[in-house]
Amino acid sequence: MKLGRVRYRGNEYHTVFYPETETLKIYESTFMNENCGIELPMEEVEFLPPVEPRNVFCIAFNHIQHIEELEKRGFYHSPSPEPIFFLKSTNAITAHTKEIILPKNSNLVEFEGELGIIIGRTCRFVKPENASKYILGYSIANDVTARDFQFKDGQWSRAKSIDGFCPLGPWIETSLDPHNIQIKSYLNGEEVQNFNTKEFIFDVFKVVSFLSWHVTLKPHDVILSGSGMGNRSLRHGDTVEIRASSIGSLKNRFLRTL
Repeated sequence: MKLGRVRYRGNEYHTVFYPETETLKIYESTFMNENCGIELPMEEVEFLPPVEPRNVFCIAFNHIQHIEELEKRGFYHSPSPEPIFFLKSTNAITAHTKEIILPKNSNLVEFEGELGIIIGRTCRFVKPENASKYILGYSIANDVTARDFQFKDGQWSRAKSIDGFCPLGPWIETSLDPHNIQIKSYLNGEEVQNFNTKEFIFDVFKVVSFLSWHVTLKPHDVILSGSGMGNRSLRHGDTVEIRASSIGSLKNRFLRTL
């Protein structure tokens, strides 16, 4: 099932999406009754982020080719024996089709297509074999980064947390195997990333378990699970599309000014 949120005629609704017919049903609450949802074509609604998270956690260095790619640019990091995570501010969350403003004082903004993990239940001290019980589903995410800020600052908060730097959506898929998702990223229609979640150093369930032993994960918290190689810098007018098998496509346009 594909769940999400939209705005329709000025009001916000929870939704169930039916991509095969390009329609959706909107609901005024998270309780979904097939008999009371209003069916609409997708082009009549405005996409919103599928959840409003309390926290956005990101896993760094979770793909060997991504590590090697950054190492060539002087950002060395050997594979770690345990996941390394950082935070993006929730103001970075934005939705499918939304335009994103490139900061004027950064000359090197890059994107990273990722699988987003959406927590469904309060999660603390969970073993990897039980992690799936605490996951609502999976979405597509874009870990946009002002790479020049990241290299200069030494810590990543500013580089990762600029407004709009975490597109998420278009919906949450509740039924899939997260350990075999093909993720492809396109810059202006050209494929620049192509990797599979089965190549991760730490799989999805290990990531959720690890985080749960350090922080309490709450419903709708988001975890970005890591990216493969293929970073590209963004210029005014560029469009980035991230496709994930069994989920769909997340697309955003980047502008230097409105």
